[in-house]
Amino acid sequence: MKRAYEGRRRTVLTSLAASVIVIGGIGLAATPASAAPQCSNERFLTITQLEQGCDFHGKALRISGDGDFAIPAPGEAVLGDAATVDGSPDVPEVMVANLGDEGVAVRVGDQWTGSVAARAKAEAMLHKNAARRSSGAGSTVTGGVSNPSTKCSSTAYALTYGVWGAGGVGWYYNQYGAIVVGDTAFKSAAAAWTGSISACGYYVNSSAKQTYIGTTTANANITSSATCAARDSKNVVAWGALPANYLTYTCWWVDSWGDNLESDQKYATGMAWSSSPTCYSGYDLQGVATHEWGHTYGLTHVDGSTGQVMKGGSGTCEVSQRTLGHGDMLGIDWLY
Repeated sequence: MKRAYEGRRRTVLTSLAASVIVIGGIGLAATPASAAPQCSNERFLTITQLEQGCDFHGKALRISGDGDFAIPAPGEAVLGDAATVDGSPDVPEVMVANLGDEGVAVRVGDQWTGSVAARAKAEAMLHKNAARRSSGAGSTVTGGVSNPSTKCSSTAYALTYGVWGAGGVGWYYNQYGAIVVGDTAFKSAAAAWTGSISACGYYVNSSAKQTYIGTTTANANITSSATCAARDSKNVVAWGALPANYLTYTCWWVDSWGDNLESDQKYATGMAWSSSPTCYSGYDLQGVATHEWGHTYGLTHVDGSTGQVMKGGSGTCEVSQRTLGHGDMLGIDWLY
């Protein structure tokens, strides 16, 4: 039996996810921040300055290196997640929570920093939402055959924050800088999670929806440092520079009710890609894009040993990622 839409608004965060999460006012009424000292003339604040109670309005947040995260508007959230090259180091998960008068809380991996009051409230929200995770009971996934592959036997999936409403997601493609012709691969990847899905002898009908609107010159709001910039209310799939060993990066913005507002995807121009039906070299664009669309729909990473589309890393010509695994199907069924 499908869960009611309200029941889908929850967060399951996992240290296995190569992701960045920036959350503002989750599940809380946005409140104006109290007057705070102006600690920096720079366009960004450091974690130390944040802990000192510095005014964060109009600032970006610099967590490490030279990558700045745009703090979303009160009552909104932005989440980011990467697909990386198999064998590369894990990217730590980061959460920045803007809770108005309580301040801002930051989580890098399992370590919390920032305002004590904001940390307590943000952590409470995460625990509350994590407790709502489904174990798969009541799933509408049917069928199943004896299959020794891990992809078909594993039931692993993990959920992140935010889902699309009944109208689904309408998206654009910016082909500037494309390494290969990608429109067909992206369309197939977006559709892989919708409608009637069959894999591994299992069947499910997903109510997730997507509509390709057309090409655009608008950019994905994702920096070359793999951070999320300010949103522009346009869902864009695009190409551009990303850090070494990053194949892709996806950002999506969510309101305080858990409704998605926008999602952008960026594919690394520094990598070798293939968009042919049979991949001979490079990274399979359709397979990797299927993973990124999983993020856009609301799924996050699972362990690489599970063989699911939503594992964090990809190898060259991994065309098996074009098709969902058993766990992937359970995840999209739980959300939609």
